[in-house]
This record gives sequence, C-alpha cells and structure tokens, in this order.
Amino acid sequence: MGISKGLSPEKASFESEVFHYDDYIEFVYRPDSLIPSTYFVTYSADISGNTFYAESDSKYDGIFKDKPLKVKIPLDNRTYETIGFNIAIVDHWGRTVEKSELSVEEMETALPDNDLLSASDLLTDPDYGGFAEVSGRVSALNTDESDFFDLTSGGSTVRAYYRDMIRETGTAMPDADISSLSEGDYVVLSGELQKGGNFSDKNDFWIYEIIDL
Repeated sequence: MGISKGLSPEKASFESEVFHYDDYIEFVYRPDSLIPSTYFVTYSADISGNTFYAESDSKYDGIFKDKPLKVKIPLDNRTYETIGFNIAIVDHWGRTVEKSELSVEEMETALPDNDLLSASDLLTDPDYGGFAEVSGRVSALNTDESDFFDLTSGGSTVRAYYRDMIRETGTAMPDADISSLSEGDYVVLSGELQKGGNFSDKNDFWIYEIIDL
C-alpha cells in the first residue's frame, strides 16, 4: 500500500448505505469531500461468525462525494438471516478515516432509487454540475484521437468525456476507465453535465465511471 508523505488535508467523513440485490449485497461509502482521492480498503463479510468473503488493502482511486466507494459482496446462492460486515478505510496519507461493523438483515436492506436518465432527459431539464446517471448507446468511439464518445438515447445525443476533464478551478478530474467499452455498447454512466466554461462546452457530459455495461 503506497502512502503519501506530504501535507495531509482534513480527514473525510463517510456516510454508508446498503443495497440488496438477488446475487450480491453492495455497501456504499460516500465521503463528504469534493476532491477526488485514493483510499485503501480492508473488509470482510461473515455468516454466523464464518467469513465467506474478504479483501485486504484494495485500492480505490478518484473517490469523492459524487463518486462513492462501492464494495460488492457476492452471495453465491447463500441463504442467511444476518450478514456481519467489517470495514476499515485508510486514506492516501495512511490515516484510518472509517472503521465500522454492520449487521445486515436480509429483509431490512434497501433498494436503490431508479433515477436513470436518457440523454434526452438530461438535456431537456439540465442540472448543470449535479450528479446524474444516464444510459445510452455508444458511438464515435476513437480512443486514439478523441477524449469523448457520443452517447445516444431518447432521440438525443451528448458528448461523454472520459479524460482531460478540468474544472474552472484548474483541478483535473480523474480519467474514467473505458477499456471495456466497444462501439455500439449500451451503457449506464455516472457523471455530471457541464454548463460550459474555459475547459468545457455547454452540455458536455463528464464521466465519473461506467456503472453498467
């Protein structure tokens, strides 16, 4: 685990959520910081005291308020009444910023809200700078010559940028990993719509991550 030796900012605080799906449970930890940062995470999940899934010092890059840290625990057809979950999150400066134990009841977990937008929805009622999840078909994908591709759905198209994204403050946003993308894929992206400025055009969409492919 690589730890920075430079001056450290104030520790981030985290809020946690738990989402239950048919074949896995997802633990989401959202920092209060707006600055992307790297975290190292150690966690384990157990049923009746028997650990069935664990990771040590897993690295998560580019995490901030609108791109939370997500831990997926596969269930592999296991039945349970309660799952115990232990997690420790260490920041880039070697400080433990979150350490908690959760007990997850099978029938008490939450399902995420469905706030998925089409490209048309995104442009019809724009929330510039706000977090959004948008789905669509990928086209004009050329990673050698371009920093963006086109995302089309609902009869509209947006330019989805995955690198060289710079805020008006001069802060560079982390590149999104699009290595798994191909021309014609239907994807779900998380990110934000830009109102335009020195480093973006109006209605550019900046990708935080590809959340479904």
